[in-house]
Amino acid sequence: MKKIDSAPHPLAIHFPTAQAVAALLHPHAEVVIHDVMTDRVVRIWNAFSKRRPGAPSHLGHDPDLLEEADTYGPYEKANFDGSRIKSISAVLRDKDNRRAGFLCINLDLSKFDAAIALLSAFATPLTDRPEPLFRHDWRERINL
Repeated sequence: MKKIDSAPHPLAIHFPTAQAVAALLHPHAEVVIHDVMTDRVVRIWNAFSKRRPGAPSHLGHDPDLLEEADTYGPYEKANFDGSRIKSISAVLRDKDNRRAGFLCINLDLSKFDAAIALLSAFATPLTDRPEPLFRHDWRERINL
């Protein structure tokens, strides 16, 4: 009988942290753990990008990702539907303190963009100020 390898993934030590961030920002943030050695998504919480565990990370095997900064961002990217996402990525280390993955937090800005548009609609006048109404109003001139 073949023995099944039941060892946890080396990045599993970071799952509780990712899960906590995802719970705090639910449903507006997707939290993803990437394995840089396999260039694959390991786990994903609050998935809204249509990615799933095992999907390609598309990080490549760029040596700069293994030797440069410990965090990247915040930076802007686009979701599959074109909506804006604000993201930040942090390097994850394995039990031997080697760079092994990334924790990426993707904040969906579409609700914020909708709120900004709504508030802007109320704050922006529809027409220019009608001069005949204010021609003799010296208080308005002082206020301006």
